[in-house]
Amino acid sequence: MEATRQRKTLHAPLNQVQGAAHLGEHGVDLSQMNEHLIELEVKISHQEVAIEELKQTTFEQHKRIEALEKELKHLKNRLDTVDTQNSTVGPGNEKPPHY
Repeated sequence: MEATRQRKTLHAPLNQVQGAAHLGEHGVDLSQMNEHLIELEVKISHQEVAIEELKQTTFEQHKRIEALEKELKHLKNRLDTVDTQNSTVGPGNEKPPHY
């Protein structure tokens, strides 16, 4: 029953929301509420910093992945070139007649 009443209070229309003076007079500790708000603001601030750090890390990892993909493509091309050069049969690559 208490939980239902609290839920209704949390979702009350704006015209039913009481002012700070009324809340202070009727048992709601405004200093405690203020402390709670400050705690929430601090948590949000820390989360914003963490999100920015994660964004930066993701950006740097993306750049590194692109560089590695480019290097891999270059190495594949070099390997293909070496394979092509080695696969051509020339006078030095022919098997001797006794094989």
